[in-house]
Amino acid sequence: MILIVRTTEIKSVAMQRSLLELDSLLHRGVEILVLGEPLLAIDIFNDYLAELEERFQNEGKKETKEDIKTKDNDNKDKESSSKKSKHIPIDVLTRRFKVLMLLAECRRGMEQDELALQNLIECNALARGPLAEFPDFLVQSTMEIARIYVFRKEPAAAKQYVSEATRIAKSSKEPYLVSLAGFATGLLFSCVGRHSEAHSIFSGAAARLDGLNDPEHILLKADILLHMGHEQNIRENVEEAAKTYADTVRFLLECSRNSIAQSCARDALRFLMLANRHADLLPRDEANVQLMSSLAVTTGALLDSIGYWDKAWPCFIRALELFDSTGFADPQLYTTAHIHLGELCIKKKDYARALTVLDRTRGRCEQADDLPGLARCLYGLGTAHSKNGDDDKGIALFEDALGVLNSLKPSKDAALLRARINNQLGFIATKLKDYEKAQTHLETSVDLLREYDSEIVMGETYRLLGEMYCQRKQHIQSERALKKSYDIFERNAARYDSARCCKSLGENYLDAGNLTMSNFFFEESIHLLEDLGIESELPMVYSAKARISMMQQDYEAAEALFLKDYNLARKSDNVHSMAFSYYQLGKVRRLLKRSHSAEDYLRRSLELFDKIGNQIMAGQVKLEQALCVCKRFDIKKAEVLCKEAEGLFKKLKNEELQARAKLVLAIVQRDSRDNTKKASARNNFETAIEKFEKINKVSFELAETYYEFALYWRDRSDLKNAAHFFIQAIELCDKLGLSARANSYFDDLRRINPDEAHKFHLGRFVDTSAVDTLKNTSVKSGIRVDKKTLTVFFTDIRSFTTISETLSLEELTSFLNDFYAGVTQVIVKFHGQINKFIGDEVMAIFDEQPGLAPAPLRAVRAGDELTRVLNEINLRRRKRGEIDIGVGVGINTGAVIVGSFGSSMRQDYTAIGDTVNVAARLQGQAAAGEVVISDAVYQLVQNHVEAEDMGEKPLKGKGQPMRLWKVHGVQEETRELP
Repeated sequence: MILIVRTTEIKSVAMQRSLLELDSLLHRGVEILVLGEPLLAIDIFNDYLAELEERFQNEGKKETKEDIKTKDNDNKDKESSSKKSKHIPIDVLTRRFKVLMLLAECRRGMEQDELALQNLIECNALARGPLAEFPDFLVQSTMEIARIYVFRKEPAAAKQYVSEATRIAKSSKEPYLVSLAGFATGLLFSCVGRHSEAHSIFSGAAARLDGLNDPEHILLKADILLHMGHEQNIRENVEEAAKTYADTVRFLLECSRNSIAQSCARDALRFLMLANRHADLLPRDEANVQLMSSLAVTTGALLDSIGYWDKAWPCFIRALELFDSTGFADPQLYTTAHIHLGELCIKKKDYARALTVLDRTRGRCEQADDLPGLARCLYGLGTAHSKNGDDDKGIALFEDALGVLNSLKPSKDAALLRARINNQLGFIATKLKDYEKAQTHLETSVDLLREYDSEIVMGETYRLLGEMYCQRKQHIQSERALKKSYDIFERNAARYDSARCCKSLGENYLDAGNLTMSNFFFEESIHLLEDLGIESELPMVYSAKARISMMQQDYEAAEALFLKDYNLARKSDNVHSMAFSYYQLGKVRRLLKRSHSAEDYLRRSLELFDKIGNQIMAGQVKLEQALCVCKRFDIKKAEVLCKEAEGLFKKLKNEELQARAKLVLAIVQRDSRDNTKKASARNNFETAIEKFEKINKVSFELAETYYEFALYWRDRSDLKNAAHFFIQAIELCDKLGLSARANSYFDDLRRINPDEAHKFHLGRFVDTSAVDTLKNTSVKSGIRVDKKTLTVFFTDIRSFTTISETLSLEELTSFLNDFYAGVTQVIVKFHGQINKFIGDEVMAIFDEQPGLAPAPLRAVRAGDELTRVLNEINLRRRKRGEIDIGVGVGINTGAVIVGSFGSSMRQDYTAIGDTVNVAARLQGQAAAGEVVISDAVYQLVQNHVEAEDMGEKPLKGKGQPMRLWKVHGVQEETRELP
């Protein structure tokens, strides 16, 4: 019985997570509907219903797949829906109800009343059946059916639904339901021409909603007020009607501002778009022009912040046109609208237009002595100049803006602008690799924002901090900052900022060697940007994702992405974008061995980079050109190009690109027929390796250098050195998740040195001493053992037996594959050896190795890292609607017996003994996401970890209780140890 309850709990948790992931699609549909695109919204809502059915069709009876399809308007279908839907979870049914209501709203707006009625009748059937415990659902669906009959001028049909809604609402005594029923009653009275009574009923219904701040309450009140205005117009009370319309718009505008302050952007958008649809009803007097302009600017600013730039632009233009056409200009709003236009131009990378708009606005601010407006203009101008490549000009303008702010009284607006300026100064310092200055600027922003709350600016600050940490190779800190940023943007529905944050997360994971997570976040970024139609940011993400394809040797996929980048760059007519596109296409065409095309693209790229003065990229183009001409055996020209590039990189103090220049020069000289140059190649390879190892010991560039150096030794018939560097390259590719490249390198190793390849292959599963033992032990010799001190690591999946009962074979396979991949990645990263896979359990051992941190510390770091890696894996699994993987880890250290155990038929190399048994018991003490270590381990790692004393615990098979410790984290400086 306990097992059944636990299974139900697990299924319930999985369902809730799956629903939350699906809800992002629902939010997207609501946004699209609110923005006035009902056809697209209908497609999204239908996709949502299909996903809902696909994921949850088996939650009750298996035959329910057909039970939740849209029903026709007849009693048989209503009975079927009610009867069969009771087997589907309430959370699923309530979402179906809400989406059907939204579909009806779409279709009613498109005058597709029959289709809307079908949706509403199914809603009504659900509300009378499995959702009967929620009276508001019955009142809502009944009222909406009545509304359709009212608009079709069928009061008799409407009356029966209105009467039922009124009866239910009165019995519930809920103000919202009573107002909803009152609204329906008012519509019915209006339909039969009793306008005075309708107005009175509307007035009472609106009054009952005073003080209720739920979004649905606000929207209902606004709807009622608008109908009051219509009734006043019908009765020719034009002035009263105009006042009612103005009050409604003002009410919605105020509610939207409150929602924005509470980080409820989606609610604010609904209020603003409803207000905008009715703002045209207002007469153009001075007060209303002020109200309409304020509404337009607020709407534009919100649309801008959530990524709808093309819809934001007309809002600002509308505000300016209202002022220009009526002469009722508000100087502050007029300036604000122009500044928003300039900032939009910057986001669209139209820097010339941004500079024109902002420079004119600065002149007006100076003339009017508008210091707050002037500070914003200077900030915008500084950003435009910096983004356009002139950082010095940008910094000067930012300092001017700070000077203006210093002359103003402290305020929230001034503090937020100061934080944004510091963010840009921090961004520039990061570009210039002045990380201390960057950190100072960005931490100043954080301090300001803690005092004056602004989530969006704080999210931007954390993103820039994350990018700075990534540049410093502090990948854990980068991940933390970027995930804080991502959570803020998600909470505020800031989808453009979320897309940028996903790109930064992808870059960080790529630099850290986690290609799976990198690819995941690049795809998320592309999805968001394509959804928003923001083409200006897409080329960078296409290029980043293409880099992964190139690392995986999938050059055709990389070329396809670079061509997308190229086509967007051509549309934008942006010189920077075109130069980068030519460079990327040239690089991938070289790898595809299409040299003529590659050289043509690289030539065009270099011309553009020289034109705009981008020396770093000009140097990188020259390195690609050197590799091209080297294939034509023009070694002299290739050397010249390499040395020119290296000179540029030295001047710019870029160590990573200097290492790249040494690598390319070494490849060029290696392929020369001149023995002197071949000898020089060795020195350049060694210099490149030294530089890359100093920068990042787990990087694709280093793996590539090891491989090219291995080819150097192979060509000189030094098979020992060749094998050594092939193995170095393979191990790095394994850590980076580049399995195809690792296998390709392994094939090269096997061709030149089969014995070393065989030994290395065994060594991927057991340590070097074990390989030697296995090689030197005949099957007939029986057991050969040795006594060693090892650290033993156990992990297994929590509630695996129960979980496996809830999953199909395909789902279970995916579940275990994700688990094994995560564990293997972590154990290999910290130089452990996986000893056994035992169903849902993994045993690994850590031995002392020269040049590495002590084995107990590496094992504890592996446990800490495993919880982080599984969080990443679970993020992807939730996106797919799959259940999380939760594991516990136990670690012990001490003497073990190691050897080849078994019979003459089969032998396994493993470790046995009390140390192993205790480690297995410790992981049984760990809950999901926990790492439990013995006191023996704690004594060796206590200066490097944060741990909680669990006291003495009895363990199965042990006569005395043992003192245990729960690890809460690893100290930051410890993360940098080898």
